[in-house]
Amino acid sequence: ADADLAKRLRSLRDHGRVAGSHYRHELVGMNSRLDALQAVVLTAKLARLDAWNEARRSIAARYRAAFAAGPIRLVEEEAGSRGVYHLAVARIPDRERVRQQLTAMGIETGIHYPIPCHRQAPYVRFATGPLPVSEAAAEDVLSLPMFPHLRDDQVARVCEAVQEAVTAKEVQIA
Repeated sequence: ADADLAKRLRSLRDHGRVAGSHYRHELVGMNSRLDALQAVVLTAKLARLDAWNEARRSIAARYRAAFAAGPIRLVEEEAGSRGVYHLAVARIPDRERVRQQLTAMGIETGIHYPIPCHRQAPYVRFATGPLPVSEAAAEDVLSLPMFPHLRDDQVARVCEAVQEAVTAKEVQIA
């Protein structure tokens, strides 16, 4: 009983995640993993937060401009809002092939949230019909490199590599 309770509490403090899984959730949880050391570090970083957010917005704007003419789309911001771009999530056709190509070119990417919320155990009961937009996003979203210290030449390289990978017919291993 104590072991089960401990397991449940660990899951609840980590967004309800299943132990050992990054994207499977059994419970509706919360993010309660902050300890005193993390609080001290984050407090020290707070003074730089606005500058870092602006740097990420600038990088996102460069990605958006570079991909404006093609099939690659960054997730849109709602009118009147300003994202902080903790992730640079793009909708990319043939994601797995493109991701392999980018990996071969030395560009790291991520697939964040490959399982839509409505397919997570705590939320299944709320999906009363098909959710094709969520399903499609789970299949084609790819997170591009994003951090405030990404240099202009690195952003340009990512943009070129993504465009090259999207237009390539097959994975080219260097």
